[in-house]
Amino acid sequence: MTISYPFNDALLLTPKPSRMTLRYLTLSTISQSPFTGQIQAIKNPAAGLFGISLAFPPMSLTNAAKWVPLFNSLYGSFGSILLPMYGRESIAGSGAGTPVVDGDDQTGTTLSIKGMTPLASGVFTAFDLINIGSNLYEVVRDVDADSSGEGSIELWPSLRASPSDEDTILTSSVTGVFRQKPDFEFDVDLNSAFHYGFGWDGVEAV
Repeated sequence: MTISYPFNDALLLTPKPSRMTLRYLTLSTISQSPFTGQIQAIKNPAAGLFGISLAFPPMSLTNAAKWVPLFNSLYGSFGSILLPMYGRESIAGSGAGTPVVDGDDQTGTTLSIKGMTPLASGVFTAFDLINIGSNLYEVVRDVDADSSGEGSIELWPSLRASPSDEDTILTSSVTGVFRQKPDFEFDVDLNSAFHYGFGWDGVEAV
């Protein structure tokens, strides 16, 4: 059978990870003048990536035989995998109405939206994770609707691509696409109780 990426098998597999660590990888640098000591910070706002670390509970051979071949089938950083945002699959905000993108050709970290319930407060809250298309974003400020049901979302990272007018903003079953972190070595432990233990580190596939 031909392997097709990203794998979506992880959406159904159990047991789920016992811990998920989400990392915010903003590519930035600083330069310092050797003459004045003045420091200049340089940031590419579009260069943010999510990193992820998954820790799994000790598991039986039967359960390990579901997860381990899945990760090995990525062939290191070559393949990609669709992962649920464990524990953060749904927003904490109300999501009141049917929020969608408001307008074409938007770029940057601010996204205009419409379709919210007019004057609803807390439609999105800071720390919510959302999908626009296959891209994963985090809301960095609370969002309230105005009298027309419109508003704007501040996002991290910047929009990876300009969405189309009325594109759906996914607020539940949120996922991210990741590939194995290049310097990560996947290994599996076996303890005296014949339970298998392992973890996995990835970086967003963009």
